[in-house]
Amino acid sequence: MIAFFSSNLTNNKDIALGIIEGIKNRNDKIVNNRWAYLIMNKYFNAMGGVRIIDIMTREEIKKETMKYIDYIVENPELLSLEERKGIIKG
Repeated sequence: MIAFFSSNLTNNKDIALGIIEGIKNRNDKIVNNRWAYLIMNKYFNAMGGVRIIDIMTREEIKKETMKYIDYIVENPELLSLEERKGIIKG
């Protein structure tokens, strides 16, 4: 959580809360731990290079978080073995 909240992404309250809510809403698919936040942080940092995420609403961030979680659960090979073990349930 310290790494997540020290990220530039979390300077925007709506982004931080949207990510937290998205992870919480996918507790049936992933483990709510540091891996979840690190992976989502990497994803949104990469997305920030393509899209201006600061103008996204909290609800849009939450939906994007849940969409990406669904995607990585369906395609676990996109994650390193360590990340898969740390985040995906089952």
